[in-house]
Amino acid sequence: MDIKHAVKNKLSYSQETDNKALSVNTTNALSRASHGLSLNEKRLIAMSIGKIDSLKSGFRQHNGQQMRVKITAQEFSDMFSVSDKSVYRHLINACDNLMKRYVRIIEKTSKGRKEIKFSWVSGVIYHHGEGWVEIGFSNEITPHLTLIRGQYTSYKLNSATALRSVYSWRLFELFMSVSVIKNDLKGQLYITLEDFRHSLEVPDSYKFNDIKRRIIEPSCQEINNIHHIKTTWKPSKKGRSITSLLFYFDKESQQESAPSDEKDNLIAVKRCPDTMDMFG
Repeated sequence: MDIKHAVKNKLSYSQETDNKALSVNTTNALSRASHGLSLNEKRLIAMSIGKIDSLKSGFRQHNGQQMRVKITAQEFSDMFSVSDKSVYRHLINACDNLMKRYVRIIEKTSKGRKEIKFSWVSGVIYHHGEGWVEIGFSNEITPHLTLIRGQYTSYKLNSATALRSVYSWRLFELFMSVSVIKNDLKGQLYITLEDFRHSLEVPDSYKFNDIKRRIIEPSCQEINNIHHIKTTWKPSKKGRSITSLLFYFDKESQQESAPSDEKDNLIAVKRCPDTMDMFG
Protein backbone atom coordinates (compact mmCIF):
# COMPACT_ATOMS: atom_id res chain seq x y z
CA MET A 1 0.00 0.00 0.00
CA ASP A 2 0.95 3.69 -0.21
CA ILE A 3 2.61 4.27 3.16
CA LYS A 4 2.55 8.04 2.72
CA HIS A 5 -1.21 7.91 2.13
CA ALA A 6 -1.68 5.65 5.17
CA VAL A 7 0.20 8.01 7.48
CA LYS A 8 -1.56 11.15 6.27
CA ASN A 9 -5.03 9.67 6.50
CA LYS A 10 -6.53 10.67 9.87
CA LEU A 11 -9.70 9.12 11.20
CA SER A 12 -12.33 10.95 13.16
CA TYR A 13 -11.69 8.60 16.10
CA SER A 14 -8.09 9.75 16.50
CA GLN A 15 -9.10 13.37 16.02
CA GLU A 16 -11.51 13.10 18.93
CA THR A 17 -8.89 11.58 21.21
CA ASP A 18 -6.26 13.66 22.99
CA ASN A 19 -3.44 11.14 22.88
CA LYS A 20 -1.17 13.34 25.01
CA ALA A 21 -3.60 12.90 27.90
CA LEU A 22 -3.89 9.10 27.68
CA SER A 23 -3.46 7.21 30.95
CA VAL A 24 -2.39 3.58 31.22
CA ASN A 25 -4.40 1.94 34.02
CA THR A 26 -4.07 -1.75 34.89
CA THR A 27 -4.39 -4.02 37.87
CA ASN A 28 -1.19 -4.55 39.83
CA ALA A 29 -1.45 -8.23 38.99
CA LEU A 30 -1.08 -7.36 35.31
CA SER A 31 1.69 -4.81 35.82
CA ARG A 32 3.72 -7.38 37.77
CA ALA A 33 3.07 -10.23 35.35
CA SER A 34 5.33 -11.47 32.57
CA HIS A 35 4.31 -9.69 29.36
CA GLY A 36 6.42 -11.25 26.61
CA LEU A 37 6.48 -8.06 24.49
CA SER A 38 9.07 -6.32 22.32
CA LEU A 39 9.40 -2.53 22.48
CA ASN A 40 7.00 -1.79 19.59
CA GLU A 41 4.53 -4.38 20.89
CA LYS A 42 4.72 -2.77 24.33
CA ARG A 43 4.08 0.64 22.77
CA LEU A 44 1.05 -0.66 20.88
CA ILE A 45 -0.44 -2.39 23.92
CA ALA A 46 0.14 0.63 26.18
CA MET A 47 -1.46 3.01 23.66
CA SER A 48 -4.41 0.64 23.21
CA ILE A 49 -4.92 0.43 26.97
CA GLY A 50 -4.74 4.22 27.16
CA LYS A 51 -7.48 4.46 24.54
CA ILE A 52 -9.84 2.52 26.79
CA ASP A 53 -10.10 5.61 28.98
CA SER A 54 -12.07 7.25 26.17
CA LEU A 55 -14.58 4.38 26.11
CA LYS A 56 -17.60 4.08 28.32
CA SER A 57 -16.58 3.52 31.94
CA GLY A 58 -16.95 -0.03 33.09
CA PHE A 59 -17.14 -1.51 29.60
CA ARG A 60 -17.54 -5.26 29.63
CA GLN A 61 -18.09 -7.74 26.87
CA HIS A 62 -21.74 -8.25 26.04
CA ASN A 63 -23.30 -10.66 23.57
CA GLY A 64 -19.93 -11.73 22.23
CA GLN A 65 -18.84 -8.14 21.53
CA GLN A 66 -15.10 -7.52 21.84
CA MET A 67 -13.51 -4.52 23.49
CA ARG A 68 -11.92 -2.96 20.41
CA VAL A 69 -9.49 -0.08 20.01
CA LYS A 70 -8.43 1.75 16.83
CA ILE A 71 -4.82 2.85 16.33
CA THR A 72 -3.82 4.88 13.27
CA ALA A 73 -0.35 4.94 11.75
CA GLN A 74 -0.30 8.72 12.15
CA GLU A 75 -0.97 8.76 15.88
CA PHE A 76 1.46 5.89 16.51
CA SER A 77 4.13 7.84 14.63
CA ASP A 78 3.36 11.06 16.53
CA MET A 79 3.30 9.38 19.95
CA PHE A 80 6.50 7.36 19.62
CA SER A 81 8.48 9.39 17.07
CA VAL A 82 8.55 6.53 14.56
CA SER A 83 9.59 7.41 11.01
CA ASP A 84 6.63 8.14 8.71
CA LYS A 85 8.18 5.96 6.04
CA SER A 86 8.16 2.82 8.18
CA VAL A 87 5.46 3.40 10.79
CA TYR A 88 2.66 1.36 9.18
CA ARG A 89 5.03 -1.57 8.61
CA HIS A 90 6.03 -1.41 12.31
CA LEU A 91 2.35 -1.30 13.25
CA ILE A 92 1.53 -4.36 11.13
CA ASN A 93 4.51 -6.33 12.49
CA ALA A 94 3.58 -5.48 16.07
CA CYS A 95 -0.02 -6.58 15.50
CA ASP A 96 1.09 -9.81 13.84
CA ASN A 97 3.30 -10.62 16.82
CA LEU A 98 0.61 -9.71 19.37
CA MET A 99 -1.45 -12.61 18.03
CA LYS A 100 1.25 -14.91 19.45
CA ARG A 101 1.95 -13.10 22.75
CA TYR A 102 0.45 -13.94 26.11
CA VAL A 103 0.42 -12.75 29.72
CA ARG A 104 1.89 -15.06 32.33
CA ILE A 105 0.90 -14.64 35.99
CA ILE A 106 2.38 -16.69 38.83
CA GLU A 107 0.37 -17.06 42.03
CA LYS A 108 1.68 -18.69 45.19
CA THR A 109 -0.79 -20.99 46.91
CA SER A 110 -0.65 -23.35 49.87
CA LYS A 111 -0.26 -26.21 47.40
CA GLY A 112 2.51 -24.60 45.40
CA ARG A 113 2.77 -22.22 42.46
CA LYS A 114 -0.18 -21.65 40.15
CA GLU A 115 0.59 -20.45 36.63
CA ILE A 116 -2.00 -18.51 34.62
CA LYS A 117 -1.60 -17.73 30.91
CA PHE A 118 -3.89 -15.79 28.59
CA SER A 119 -3.60 -13.92 25.31
CA TRP A 120 -3.34 -10.15 25.04
CA VAL A 121 -5.61 -9.93 22.01
CA SER A 122 -8.29 -12.07 20.41
CA GLY A 123 -8.05 -10.55 16.97
CA VAL A 124 -6.74 -7.73 14.78
CA ILE A 125 -8.35 -6.06 11.75
CA TYR A 126 -5.99 -4.34 9.31
CA HIS A 127 -7.39 -1.40 7.32
CA HIS A 128 -4.57 -1.34 4.79
CA GLY A 129 -6.15 1.15 2.45
CA GLU A 130 -6.60 3.70 5.24
CA GLY A 131 -3.57 3.06 7.42
CA TRP A 132 -5.06 1.94 10.72
CA VAL A 133 -5.60 -1.21 12.76
CA GLU A 134 -8.36 -2.36 15.07
CA ILE A 135 -7.30 -4.42 18.07
CA GLY A 136 -9.67 -6.66 20.01
CA PHE A 137 -8.63 -7.44 23.59
CA SER A 138 -9.15 -10.96 24.87
CA ASN A 139 -11.89 -11.84 27.37
CA GLU A 140 -9.30 -12.70 30.03
CA ILE A 141 -7.41 -9.40 29.80
CA THR A 142 -10.50 -7.18 30.07
CA PRO A 143 -10.98 -7.44 33.89
CA HIS A 144 -7.40 -6.17 34.30
CA LEU A 145 -8.18 -3.02 32.30
CA THR A 146 -11.69 -1.90 33.30
CA LEU A 147 -13.64 -1.42 36.52
CA ILE A 148 -10.33 -1.52 38.42
CA ARG A 149 -10.71 -1.22 42.19
CA GLY A 150 -8.28 -1.03 45.10
CA GLN A 151 -4.57 -0.95 44.36
CA TYR A 152 -3.68 -0.49 40.72
CA THR A 153 -0.97 0.88 38.43
CA SER A 154 -1.54 4.20 36.69
CA TYR A 155 0.68 6.49 34.64
CA LYS A 156 0.48 8.94 31.76
CA LEU A 157 1.43 7.29 28.49
CA ASN A 158 3.55 10.27 27.44
CA SER A 159 5.75 9.71 30.50
CA ALA A 160 6.95 6.41 28.98
CA THR A 161 7.09 7.20 25.26
CA ALA A 162 10.77 8.24 25.36
CA LEU A 163 11.88 4.91 26.87
CA ARG A 164 13.92 2.85 24.43
CA SER A 165 14.23 -0.33 26.48
CA VAL A 166 11.52 -2.80 27.44
CA TYR A 167 13.42 -3.44 30.68
CA SER A 168 13.27 0.29 31.50
CA TRP A 169 9.55 0.43 30.73
CA ARG A 170 8.79 -2.61 32.86
CA LEU A 171 10.84 -1.29 35.80
CA PHE A 172 9.07 2.06 35.39
CA GLU A 173 5.72 0.25 35.64
CA LEU A 174 6.84 -1.57 38.78
CA PHE A 175 7.81 1.78 40.28
CA MET A 176 4.42 3.24 39.39
CA SER A 177 2.62 0.26 40.94
CA VAL A 178 3.95 1.25 44.36
CA SER A 179 4.30 5.03 43.91
CA VAL A 180 2.84 6.95 46.84
CA ILE A 181 1.42 9.52 44.42
CA LYS A 182 -0.52 8.36 41.35
CA ASN A 183 1.11 9.39 38.06
CA ASP A 184 4.27 10.53 39.85
CA LEU A 185 7.56 8.80 40.60
CA LYS A 186 7.96 8.79 44.36
CA GLY A 187 8.23 5.79 46.64
CA GLN A 188 10.07 2.55 47.20
CA LEU A 189 9.84 -0.90 45.65
CA TYR A 190 10.68 -4.07 47.53
CA ILE A 191 10.65 -7.12 45.29
CA THR A 192 12.09 -10.61 45.56
CA LEU A 193 14.72 -11.48 43.00
CA GLU A 194 12.48 -14.32 41.82
CA ASP A 195 9.57 -11.93 41.16
CA PHE A 196 11.92 -9.41 39.50
CA ARG A 197 13.15 -12.13 37.14
CA HIS A 198 9.55 -13.06 36.37
CA SER A 199 8.22 -9.52 35.77
CA LEU A 200 11.14 -8.41 33.59
CA GLU A 201 11.56 -11.83 31.96
CA VAL A 202 15.24 -12.03 32.81
CA PRO A 203 17.01 -14.77 30.82
CA ASP A 204 17.67 -17.86 32.94
CA SER A 205 21.35 -17.68 32.00
CA TYR A 206 21.79 -14.29 33.73
CA LYS A 207 23.62 -14.34 37.03
CA PHE A 208 23.13 -11.45 39.43
CA ASN A 209 26.08 -9.48 38.06
CA ASP A 210 24.51 -9.75 34.61
CA ILE A 211 21.17 -8.52 35.96
CA LYS A 212 22.88 -5.59 37.66
CA ARG A 213 25.01 -4.62 34.66
CA ARG A 214 22.61 -5.30 31.80
CA ILE A 215 19.20 -4.59 33.33
CA ILE A 216 19.07 -2.70 36.64
CA GLU A 217 21.75 -0.06 36.09
CA PRO A 218 20.92 0.89 32.46
CA SER A 219 17.17 0.84 33.19
CA CYS A 220 17.47 3.05 36.26
CA GLN A 221 19.79 5.34 34.34
CA GLU A 222 17.34 5.73 31.46
CA ILE A 223 14.43 6.42 33.83
CA ASN A 224 16.56 8.94 35.70
CA ASN A 225 17.56 10.73 32.50
CA ILE A 226 13.98 11.06 31.28
CA HIS A 227 12.24 11.90 34.54
CA HIS A 228 15.06 13.78 36.29
CA ILE A 229 14.91 11.67 39.41
CA LYS A 230 17.48 9.96 41.57
CA THR A 231 17.23 6.25 42.15
CA THR A 232 19.10 4.21 44.72
CA TRP A 233 18.83 0.50 45.25
CA LYS A 234 20.38 -2.34 47.15
CA PRO A 235 20.29 -6.14 47.06
CA SER A 236 19.28 -8.08 50.17
CA LYS A 237 20.85 -11.39 51.07
CA LYS A 238 19.75 -14.51 52.85
CA GLY A 239 22.96 -16.18 53.84
CA ARG A 240 25.29 -15.78 50.87
CA SER A 241 22.54 -15.61 48.25
CA ILE A 242 20.83 -12.46 47.01
CA THR A 243 17.09 -12.94 47.46
CA SER A 244 15.48 -9.51 47.01
CA LEU A 245 15.94 -5.96 45.77
CA LEU A 246 14.99 -2.64 47.35
CA PHE A 247 14.62 0.50 45.19
CA TYR A 248 14.11 4.08 46.36
CA PHE A 249 13.00 6.61 43.76
CA ASP A 250 12.12 10.28 44.10
CA LYS A 251 12.65 13.62 42.38
CA GLU A 252 14.28 14.78 45.59
CA SER A 253 17.58 13.60 47.04
CA GLN A 254 17.35 9.85 47.43
CA GLN A 255 19.63 9.91 50.43
CA GLU A 256 16.96 11.91 52.28
CA SER A 257 14.24 9.41 51.41
CA ALA A 258 16.07 6.30 52.54
CA PRO A 259 16.25 5.26 56.21
CA SER A 260 19.48 6.53 57.72
CA ASP A 261 20.73 3.08 58.71
CA GLU A 262 20.49 1.92 55.07
CA LYS A 263 22.20 4.86 53.33
CA ASP A 264 25.66 3.36 53.39
CA ASN A 265 24.49 0.23 51.57
CA LEU A 266 22.53 1.95 48.80
CA ILE A 267 23.80 2.01 45.23
CA ALA A 268 23.19 5.38 43.60
CA VAL A 269 22.29 5.51 39.92
CA LYS A 270 23.27 8.92 38.59
CA ARG A 271 21.89 10.75 35.60
CA CYS A 272 24.21 11.20 32.65
CA PRO A 273 23.91 13.09 29.34
CA ASP A 274 23.68 9.95 27.19
CA THR A 275 21.11 7.33 28.06
CA MET A 276 22.22 3.78 27.31
CA ASP A 277 20.10 2.23 24.55
CA MET A 278 20.83 -1.47 24.98
CA PHE A 279 17.51 -3.08 24.25
CA GLY A 280 15.73 -0.86 21.72
